[in-house]
Amino acid sequence: MPTPTPRSGPRAWLAVCLVVAGAFLAVPTAAHAQAIAVTVSDGLGRVTSEPPGINCPGTCTAPFAGNSQVTLIATPAPGYAFGVPHPQGDPVDESGWRLGCAEVPDDPSRCTVDVLPAGETQVDAAFRPAALLLVVANGGAGSVTATVSNPQVGETGQQTCNSDERGGVVCPFPYLPGRAVTLTPSPLAAPFPVWSDDDCLDAAPCTLVLDELRRSITATFATQNVFVRVNGPGRVFSTPGGLDCTFAADEVPADCGGVFRTGEEVTLTAVGTTPVWETDPSPTRAGCDSAEGAVCRVVAERTRWAAVEFAGAQNDGQYPPKASARFRVRKAGDGSGSVSGSGIDCGSRCSVETSYGERFVLVADASPGSRFVHWRRGCGETARCALTVGPITRVTAVFDVVARAASVPPPTIRPLPPVTKLRATLNRVGVRRVRGGFRVVLAIRTNLAARVGARVTTRRGRTVARRSWQVRPGNRPLAMRVRARRGRYRLTVAVRTADGQIQRINRKLRLR
Repeated sequence: MPTPTPRSGPRAWLAVCLVVAGAFLAVPTAAHAQAIAVTVSDGLGRVTSEPPGINCPGTCTAPFAGNSQVTLIATPAPGYAFGVPHPQGDPVDESGWRLGCAEVPDDPSRCTVDVLPAGETQVDAAFRPAALLLVVANGGAGSVTATVSNPQVGETGQQTCNSDERGGVVCPFPYLPGRAVTLTPSPLAAPFPVWSDDDCLDAAPCTLVLDELRRSITATFATQNVFVRVNGPGRVFSTPGGLDCTFAADEVPADCGGVFRTGEEVTLTAVGTTPVWETDPSPTRAGCDSAEGAVCRVVAERTRWAAVEFAGAQNDGQYPPKASARFRVRKAGDGSGSVSGSGIDCGSRCSVETSYGERFVLVADASPGSRFVHWRRGCGETARCALTVGPITRVTAVFDVVARAASVPPPTIRPLPPVTKLRATLNRVGVRRVRGGFRVVLAIRTNLAARVGARVTTRRGRTVARRSWQVRPGNRPLAMRVRARRGRYRLTVAVRTADGQIQRINRKLRLR
């Protein structure tokens, strides 16, 4: 049978072209293979992908089909964790994924990338050393500098946690487990600062060796801030003096603060129509330790907040922001026993994640043949110990055999040193119209050398004038130029001493 010969002519060429075009369309081209670029610091961990293609530290780039979805998986190296420390000390890290990646719910080590039909998607993955030292410079003018020798990848050799006038700062500092970190406080004036961890000697630098669990520590300085939030037409002043706060009509709630000696009881008195004090002193509420009628009492053992409402006004929100801490208990001595309390049952569980300002009640129970001797830090020889997390973050219960228990001396309680209190008054405010605005003269009296700052704001909080002066003790007229229209304004005066005491005075100001 004869073999058929191929056809020729225009129709044959058209058939060949269609076959070739179909073959090109069936094969993905470079235009459809879009790139994902992932950046990981070397030595901290690894990121891989599903489907395969990404496998790095360093900066890795791989092509994936457009309009598809790629899953990235983060695996930390030994001694490291995936994520960024939470700024308020929360044990749950903030997401370690940055830029164009959506974290997978319930699995923070994974994220998904929607591959775009054009361009390149950038993704950063953040790892940190697993141990986390939480330093709190709590109230007053104080700071703590953390130093580690020969810093490893992901660590910082020296970093400082500074307090601020709003009530202290929480600083999460990550390190590798087993590292020795030296904490140096400033100022350093015996008997302050007082450390919250019984491994540290008060009024001296402290070195802590970190384990796999994060460790929280507070440096309590000689003075503490007490703040009050006032909402509604009224005024709050303190005894001893140092805080005087007045609500200005048609404005947001007024926040005012004063500085008091650590451990001092401060009485806040409200003057106005039907004052109602917040009575829940929990870590996220501005509550009184006790309140009766117009009077609220707080103990300045740490930075404290109180809140009052006048004439039915409502304070909103939670303040101050919640700060987390790990509270620990350990046992020492030749004897044996148990310690139990809120979420703690030593020996099975001797630490718990909690919040600064949380109240704990611990009970030490000696085993047969042993006797509870005392607590190192906190409650002396009383087996039942009530304390507040923040001023204390770790305590030790000492047990001894019965024959030796009587020979162990109780801990020494040191008296607080005297502190010269700042007393500042704003006697008179004079206003005179001048070309281009107004000349405002403040008659200030202080008993200590201080820096005085004055600010004039509108009812909506916009600043129209600001000035500061360094003054000596005594009466001082302080003048400032205010370029503004006629109307009603708010004057805020802050008096600050070199040792960190602050007193604020609020006044209504009418420019006419």
